[in-house]
Amino acid sequence: MSRVKAPKTNNRREQIVQAAAKLFREFGFNGTSVEDIAKEVNLPKGGIYNHIKNKEELLYEIITHAIVQFLPGLREIKSSRDDIKVKLWRAVYTNVFSLTTNHEWVSVFLQDRKALSRKHYLKYLCYRDEVEEIFKNIIKQGMKAGVFRKCDLNLTTFAILGMCNSVIHWYRPEGRVSADKIAVFFAEAAMNIVRL
Repeated sequence: MSRVKAPKTNNRREQIVQAAAKLFREFGFNGTSVEDIAKEVNLPKGGIYNHIKNKEELLYEIITHAIVQFLPGLREIKSSRDDIKVKLWRAVYTNVFSLTTNHEWVSVFLQDRKALSRKHYLKYLCYRDEVEEIFKNIIKQGMKAGVFRKCDLNLTTFAILGMCNSVIHWYRPEGRVSADKIAVFFAEAAMNIVRL
């Protein structure tokens, strides 16, 4: 097994989470042992348990990393006094920018989400549902105000979120278009979906 180096950080638990994310991404959840993670951060296998409960707990933390990072921003956008068009633009931008800048963490979700325990999967669904509700709320407000065209609320929400989430399948940090430019492009595309 080739070694991957975790980024430098002073927090031992954060080192463990980052090392696990890199190893899970490279070898998968099932292909990575607790011992592999411990070696990566120069701890004895037993010593790692002073910092984590188990490997699946690490997977949950990694999988929810991106959503936990951008959810406070979405909550702020929802409750802001911004124009409803600005709210939708900012919500899409925030979502896509977070997915692209947390690409390494999000890729673990794509490959290993089925390894989550039922308890952790249900917690993840609560986060996901909150994101959906925020988008639905913004779109519904825009329709009610007459600034967005009236159409099926669920379909519109899922079309926009599906478009946003598609970025995790093809985005590459070393690609020709920056995360910022992609987020701006997607925000503009979302506005075209709801435009009167």
